[in-house]
Amino acid sequence: MGELVAVGQPDRLFGRIQTVVHLFGVTTPFAYKVTLEWARLVNVSGGTIACGLGVHLPDSIAKLGSWVDATTTFTDDTTDAQDADADDFTISTLTNNDGHVIGGQVPFNAVSYDITTAEAGSAGTYQVQYWNGTAWTTITAYVLPVFTPVGEHVLVFPNPRDWVRGGSGTGVSASHYNIRVRATTAPGTTAAVAKRIHLARLELIHPALGNNSVFEYVGGRPLLLQDQGDGLCAYFQTADARNRVEAVVTIR
Repeated sequence: MGELVAVGQPDRLFGRIQTVVHLFGVTTPFAYKVTLEWARLVNVSGGTIACGLGVHLPDSIAKLGSWVDATTTFTDDTTDAQDADADDFTISTLTNNDGHVIGGQVPFNAVSYDITTAEAGSAGTYQVQYWNGTAWTTITAYVLPVFTPVGEHVLVFPNPRDWVRGGSGTGVSASHYNIRVRATTAPGTTAAVAKRIHLARLELIHPALGNNSVFEYVGGRPLLLQDQGDGLCAYFQTADARNRVEAVVTIR
């Protein structure tokens, strides 16, 4: 069974496609195999941007919390990362190298932060690391958030081939694929705080799609989407009502 998904005008990462594509309007992981046959993303945002298409991952697979570097300690704060309360998940502190850890039971490569308190004084400088089984290893993100304004900010990074579950430090989950996001230079006077955090697995990513350009997937075989997903989602680094995304998917 195939279905043309013409969703149109996606903004950032969440709350667009899931509400339009009723085929994927679920709250639990897919109970079937979903494959992507064809996709077309159009950037009309006015500049070169990253973009992608994949699935939103359910809250149930995630574990998130704060990282204190001096004591190498992770403190679970998953509840605050997933509830509707503002100003309750701290992105970092005012101390260099503090930050947060995000884990998923399956690999992910996009994180959406709803920031309700912005950094002030001066912006922090952030480093993203993953666990390779031996050490935390720095990864170059496609898109690294800047937490100085409030609103949605998205982290997008390539999936490391040697990413394994676990990580050093007290409290770090051995059953999750973890990334550690540290402020190597802490913000000046106020650390950012998030209201809500979402995870996604983008199976298609274009790190630098030019303005008025098209990113099209016409693979020789269907692309299997992550079966832990609970909704199809698209990402455009710069929101614009003229951006477009279309896809053909198959359920098995």
